[in-house]
Formats: sequence, structure tokens, C-alpha cells
Amino acid sequence: MEGNNSEFGMLMYNRYLEPQGNLGPVHFYHYGIMLRIIHSQLLADGTSLIESRGIYRFRVKAHGTLDGYAVGNVERLDDVPLAEEERIEAEETTLPPAEEGDVVGEINRMPTRALVALGHDFIMRMQARSANWLQQRVLDIHGQPPDDAALFPYWFASVLPISDEEKYKLMGTTTYLTPVAFVLFAIIFNWTRSPPD
Repeated sequence: MEGNNSEFGMLMYNRYLEPQGNLGPVHFYHYGIMLRIIHSQLLADGTSLIESRGIYRFRVKAHGTLDGYAVGNVERLDDVPLAEEERIEAEETTLPPAEEGDVVGEINRMPTRALVALGHDFIMRMQARSANWLQQRVLDIHGQPPDDAALFPYWFASVLPISDEEKYKLMGTTTYLTPVAFVLFAIIFNWTRSPPD
């Protein structure tokens, strides 16, 4: 916890000890989420039920232990300012047309709004097919897909039936286009031939 403000960082377990930048092969992935406790309840068996909300992403710069607890020096990751995002998008969408059949090139040249619309279209098609991963209980937990390009990729990755290691790739991104494009890569490359139920 950071002081007395009910915030704590959470990292994903690195089961394959993949190298994590300057940290090398450590037991955790070096991008994480800072969480704020919204509600906690102490249960009769001594365990606690905690409801928390992610407030920002971070990268671990150094780590160690203190009194038996894992501690670290972290760097906050913020998205690039909107003006910079718009400049990057203008550059990418004015590239020469992609070669025929170059799906990655096509995605890299699409404006953010078009990428989000494509993602929404895919969700509607999967809901029409009664996809198991979009059942009402999932939507009750995660809510409806947001229209905001900054939130949509993280919402989609939360419900998408892909490995946590694939979802983790979103953590280090700082532009809207990169995570939205990631979501579309997952759709195109994983499900072109056989969409999930």
C-alpha cells in the first residue's frame, strides 16, 4: 500500500521467467496496474473480499523485499497527450495504401474511430451468434463496450478469450492506436478461420 490511501500495485506472474527489460528474468512481468480499494469486507473465516479499481499503469524500475513483502521503485505510464496522438494518427493514416492482402498494413492506416467501429461491429456479430465469452454475466461484470478509444481496447481484452500473456501486451502501450490495433490483430489472426463461440 502507498501510505494510508488504500492503493497498491499488482503485477502478473511471469511463469516462464521471460526477461523483463533491465530487470532480466524475474518472477513477475514489469508492467502493472496501480489499484485503489473501493470497498473491503472482512469475512468470518478471516479472509477479505476486496473491490478495487485500476487507476493507472506503471513499469517496475527496481525491486526487492521489505519485511517479507515485495516492494519496488515504479514509473507511472501515462498515455501520450491527445494532440500528440492526433499527430501520430495523421501520419499513419496518410501513408500510401497498403498492398493487397496486407491486413496489418490496412489496420495501421485506419483512423482510431474506424478501428473502434470495427471492434464494435465484431462484438455485435459475436453477440448475434450467442458467443459464450459475451454472455450477460460477462457484460454484468465488465459493462457494455465503451465508445472511448482509450477504454475500448482494455475492455475488449478483458472479455476476449485469449491468454493473459497476450492481453499483457497492452500494458506498455501509451497511444490509443496501438491497443486498438492489437485488439483487431487478435480478431483477424486468431479467428479469421474459426471465430470463437
